[in-house]
Amino acid sequence: MKRPDDVPASAGFDERAGWWRDATPELERLWTADGTLMLEAPRKDGKLHGEVRWHPMIEDDSQFESRRDVVRDLGLPDGPTHTLIATFDRGELQSVRFRPGFDDWYKDTLVAKFSGGKVHGELVWRVGGTNGEPLLSFGETVLRAEQLKLPKPWPEKLVAIFDRGRLVSHKFFDAHGKEVGGDKPIEDWGAATERATLAGYVERGDFVADARRFFPKAEKLAPKGLPKKLDKLATLPAAKALEAAVRKKQIPRMGVWLDLGSFGFDCEKEALDGAADAKYVGVGSDGSGDMYLLDTKTGKVHIYRHEESRLEAKAFDSLDTFAWALLRIEAAQRGLLPLAALEKALARLEIGAAECVLERVTS
Repeated sequence: MKRPDDVPASAGFDERAGWWRDATPELERLWTADGTLMLEAPRKDGKLHGEVRWHPMIEDDSQFESRRDVVRDLGLPDGPTHTLIATFDRGELQSVRFRPGFDDWYKDTLVAKFSGGKVHGELVWRVGGTNGEPLLSFGETVLRAEQLKLPKPWPEKLVAIFDRGRLVSHKFFDAHGKEVGGDKPIEDWGAATERATLAGYVERGDFVADARRFFPKAEKLAPKGLPKKLDKLATLPAAKALEAAVRKKQIPRMGVWLDLGSFGFDCEKEALDGAADAKYVGVGSDGSGDMYLLDTKTGKVHIYRHEESRLEAKAFDSLDTFAWALLRIEAAQRGLLPLAALEKALARLEIGAAECVLERVTS
């Protein structure tokens, strides 16, 4: 077999697979018999690290299994095309782009971000047929087009938000960029709310009612590990009301910026770094792992940054202002209400701690 000009002398030819292979601990590459690049897989400390490029080119049916072996052995995701460009960080998949070929003039057919081995954040799909195969699969994550309930006629594009493998919200767009189908925008979200009406928002049941109205199709939150008793909340009516709603599974599951699945977290018992104090009880978290801690002495809700093990300087002055603001930030992040208008409302209501959340929403 004559060696193509672009194939290094260190590469050997595999007659059965029909490829040239050159592999070191830092980089593995494959080329077709005529020298077309098929695989670039950089590694660090024995794990995939950096941009992995895979473009299986089959010249004969006998080569099919060898291409499947590459996907399995490297632990690559499957998608709407076989060609992909994936980014890994020491063996953990961060993102993947599926496209017909490597060159930039090819349009991406699907782009997805991952965290902890699961789809997390935004996924964009240029809608097309899947021949009954999963739209995306990686490890335990299997996403099928049927789960997305495509409107007819087929839209041009899907934009979906995932929270650690769970579909949170999605929108469809036509060829002109106009939204079709998907979740409906919220018309009455409280843009004219006055500061005085925020007191009692949770205890009156308004928070639960708004959450169910904002996200009518969401499954109900069913937190695991919720303590049987939360005596620390006894003197806080809003906290007791929220606890009751969580226990009765009355609240829809959210998860992008407001995840109540960690309600009741005991900061002292769990020795939370930087906040291991008996007065703090976790009432929720965001999708990135930052937590919301209720100070049972003052009634304030603090934002806990898990990466820095610290509390933000600004805090929500009550569970009411926290619940009102975070519910609407969650909806705005899903595109259900205008973020700019929400920012104005939060400034007018002087909910300063919301600015700390919005900084990350808009970054």
